Amino acid sequence: MSFDWLHFLTVAERLHSAPDIFGVDDACLRTATSRAYFAAFHHAMSWTVSKGYPRTCRGTDHTDVEIYFRDSIPSDKMKQKIALELGRLRNRRNQADYDCNVPQTTNQVALAILDAQSIIKNVNSLSNH
Repeated sequence: MSFDWLHFLTVAERLHSAPDIFGVDDACLRTATSRAYFAAFHHAMSWTVSKGYPRTCRGTDHTDVEIYFRDSIPSDKMKQKIALELGRLRNRRNQADYDCNVPQTTNQVALAILDAQSIIKNVNSLSNH
C-alpha cells in the first residue's frame, strides 16, 4: 500500500490548531507549513505524472511541476491558478524550512493550508474533466 500524501495536510491542520502541543510552537508552525506544501505538491505531481510528466525525484521537480501547470497547452486558467498557488506555497515552505530569522505565525500557516486545500481541490477538478 502506497503512502497517501494528503495525510500531510491532516498533520498540518492539526499542528496549526494546536501549535503548542509539543511546547515548541515555532517548530510546529514551520512543520505545518512544510507538510501543507508537500501534500499539495505531491498531489499535483501525481496528476502531472498521470499526464506524462517524467518525474525525476530531484529538486527540479518542484519548479518543473509548477512550470508544467503554468505553460500547459492549451492554456487553461485553472492550471495557471494551480501554478500560481503552488509557487506561492513553495515560497512559504522555503521560508519556513530555511529562514530561521522569520518566525512563523498561525496566520501564515492558515494561508499555507488554504493554498494547499485550493491546489488539491483544483487538481481534483482537472481530474473530473
